[in-house]
Amino acid sequence: MPPLAERLILATDLDGTIAHGDPRLRARLIGWLRTQPSSALVYVTGRSPEAVASLAAETALPIPDVLIADVGTSVLKGFGPERMERIEAALGRDWPGAGLVRRRLADLSELALQDVQAPRRVSYWVAPVRSLRPESADAFGAAAPDPGSFGTEATALAAHARTRAEARLADLEVDVLLSANAFVDVLPHGVNKGSTLRRVLMWLAAPDRTCVVAGDSLNDLALFEGGYRGVLVGNCEPELRRRVDGMEHVYQAREAGVAGVIEGLRYHGIDLDLGTGSARK
Repeated sequence: MPPLAERLILATDLDGTIAHGDPRLRARLIGWLRTQPSSALVYVTGRSPEAVASLAAETALPIPDVLIADVGTSVLKGFGPERMERIEAALGRDWPGAGLVRRRLADLSELALQDVQAPRRVSYWVAPVRSLRPESADAFGAAAPDPGSFGTEATALAAHARTRAEARLADLEVDVLLSANAFVDVLPHGVNKGSTLRRVLMWLAAPDRTCVVAGDSLNDLALFEGGYRGVLVGNCEPELRRRVDGMEHVYQAREAGVAGVIEGLRYHGIDLDLGTGSARK
């Protein structure tokens, strides 16, 4: 495949994707990106801005040009605190409010409210699936799919929880998003990682052909549905792999995490020069 134009917008999930794997590879990749004319780094994550800051402190995560957080419902410059208010204003026009959503779902035993404070998002654990996950798994997913979340029993429990939540919220302008069979997010209708990325690309004046997206979990599906060149990392959620099968613009990497991102970028014709050592694999 021929190389892309010089400009590159790398829009990538964090947990399980660019934040997973060898930190030296990550540093070399982002260091290379910073040398490319007019290129930009966009993080697209289910984490809150505060949780992204915590992850950045733990992993020396480089500062992005734009942070799309809260599953597409928050947009900040860098790690904040400056918000892209014009984009955010468009995201919440039909949002009924977190209070109403919480009241509608308060007595559903299948859902356990997460301690995630966001202006246009309400997040839950799928309670019976949470008990099947390793104790080390946090509210943002494991670095690789764990059997406790992806067995037949967990899949059925998660689908039932989502169906029950959708029924309670059917008359509201919201979407109910399930990921990793363990997390349920209630978001404004039509707002997700993919739709918000499109708004950010417009703000950057970046054509779709300059963008490559990367992800590992089901809430990244909207990124791949946008038609951009895509990279599905090797440690992805099984259901996401099933959903992207047949999408010719999405490369399914063998490598996990950041190594998979690099593998996919090279597949898409991007001539990466990351120096010597393990970064060349």
